[in-house]
Amino acid sequence: MDYRAMCAPLDEQNELAEHWGAPQGRWSWPDVSWKDVADLTSGYEIYNVTPVGEDAVEGVLVMELQSPPSGEQWSGLTHERWLAVQKLRAQQEGERWVVVPQEELQAVQGDQRAGGNLGVPAWVYEGQYGDFTIRLQWQTTASVNSYQSSGGFWSFPVFDTTPKIHGEFDRAERSYLVYAVYNGDPADRERYREIRVEYTPIYSGAGGEDKVKITSEQTRQDERDLEEYWNEYTGDWIFLDGGGGGYEGPEADTYQFPSAYGAKLYLNGEFASELTLLPAEGGEWIAF
Repeated sequence: MDYRAMCAPLDEQNELAEHWGAPQGRWSWPDVSWKDVADLTSGYEIYNVTPVGEDAVEGVLVMELQSPPSGEQWSGLTHERWLAVQKLRAQQEGERWVVVPQEELQAVQGDQRAGGNLGVPAWVYEGQYGDFTIRLQWQTTASVNSYQSSGGFWSFPVFDTTPKIHGEFDRAERSYLVYAVYNGDPADRERYREIRVEYTPIYSGAGGEDKVKITSEQTRQDERDLEEYWNEYTGDWIFLDGGGGGYEGPEADTYQFPSAYGAKLYLNGEFASELTLLPAEGGEWIAF
């Protein structure tokens, strides 16, 4: 709560002080029971940091929960932990920056993969050809190093809840995941034995023109043997081999996301179509 109090707009601080002054405890979140179990030892991350003009930045706050909300189940697997998520906007107010929630805090079940977390909102690009929709998820994560040593003989890192004045992101990560959705007649699935997608990011340059970066590092391809896949899975989603990401520096261009993707689709080893994968739902973040 120290973070929220420090960063709140001035016209909200009296109300917040009165609200949190009630005897719910320093870290309780009044009136919503699952919010009492935020795992403070795990810290927090900001997903999808996006500059909005010159004086504002938006992102999604993500914190792990110690246990699922009442009535929900958890497998106990780390990559499926329940999360608290909330879209935020940081904006300038006079000579200081303030943080303004853009929605209520929500509980979602995580699904962490090499290509991102499917439980957390992401930018999604998609294109359509025949019986298939090709989709690409893009996420960024950023965090501030707020860990310190617990001390003692069995020392281990613990999250320091003390607000970091003038703290800066010191770690950022990009991740992406490509998959297809089969929209055709289930009886016709066996017509397709293999699917492959080559894709290249397109970034909007100065003046709004699109700039395609075609290099060995930028152009990637993912594929899937469908004969084997159809035998193992009955659903219509086809996760292609690949996806991934990597750690990046905290520089501003780390958070620039593509305006679109140029793609080539191959079916059964043959070229099928060129596609432009455009942001789904007008470019808004969407959850799977």
